[in-house]
Amino acid sequence: MTNIVSLRPYQFILLPIALGLLLPTLLMPWVIINFRGVNGLTPLDLMRGSYGRNNNDSGSKEGFATASREHPELVFLDLVSSYKVEGAYAFWISTYLASIVAMILSLVFQRLRTRIAVIAGILAIAAAITWFYSIEELKINFAEQAAMTGGLIGEEFKGNERTLIDTIVRIGFGPYVVMPAGALAILFNSIQHYSKK
Repeated sequence: MTNIVSLRPYQFILLPIALGLLLPTLLMPWVIINFRGVNGLTPLDLMRGSYGRNNNDSGSKEGFATASREHPELVFLDLVSSYKVEGAYAFWISTYLASIVAMILSLVFQRLRTRIAVIAGILAIAAAITWFYSIEELKINFAEQAAMTGGLIGEEFKGNERTLIDTIVRIGFGPYVVMPAGALAILFNSIQHYSKK
């Protein structure tokens, strides 16, 4: 408790630092796809891909194959839908965007700052944890389905399905930055709480 109170003179910079960590994660890769080249996908890429995918009126497989080569986010979004992690993905994007909005609001509304800051921190950490979970679940489901169908590409990867998906899909840097941003927002709340006692 003494250590937390001793941080009180610096508490005013915690929320700007937290927001300064959180906002750039919109442009940081959260997932790295190694499929026809290595591509780091940011939340903005994934949101653009979701929007483009929902509004793509060309149902031809040929058109989609071309789009997949040009837009790796479509490959990832197909993996998300094919391997049953759409719920976790939707929860991730919702909590991630809500954490950014809450963090900005915590700087704007002084009277509710500590409450909004802790909500923003919890949402940011929940978004990062959900991302880790969804990527791991995607990999598990991929490996299980590939093993059940007898391997991939003429059993070339039989027994190595997990290694294959680990090579294709890797977690990017984004969630590792979001977690400390959330922790700083919660720390701000803790300092405020203990300094009032």
